[in-house]
Amino acid sequence: KQITFRLLYGHIEKEFLKIPFFNEVNNFVYSLWSEWKSNGYIQTPILKRSLSSENLSDMNQNKLFNYYLQSLETEFTASRLNLLSELLEKYKTCIILYTYDSVLFDIPIEEAKQILPKIKSCLERNNFPVKCKVGNIYSKMNDIEL
Repeated sequence: KQITFRLLYGHIEKEFLKIPFFNEVNNFVYSLWSEWKSNGYIQTPILKRSLSSENLSDMNQNKLFNYYLQSLETEFTASRLNLLSELLEKYKTCIILYTYDSVLFDIPIEEAKQILPKIKSCLERNNFPVKCKVGNIYSKMNDIEL
């Protein structure tokens, strides 16, 4: 995991280019950089917002890739949170906290059996695995299976 993150957020070393995944990532990074140099901007993958040289300084290809990845995660998560908000309109359940890769809900016990599978289904779209925990104290929650 450490090596993968170092390569993705730093620079892919030549010895790793023989691994198809890293080779594809490397090609993608170079295509983003080429687009940036040609146009002075790239568009975010979901909402098509411009990441522009007018707003971002001291850009390099790895920094640009990092911005791209961060925008992808943010835009994807925001769309999921919107879907969850729509789902929860008819319930007392509410979103309490969102942190990078987790969402904390306040779920009344009488809604739990009905709403938890719906929340899990919403979050698992696009094949993202979801782990569920329950408890009254954040640091002492227990894993549950749905």
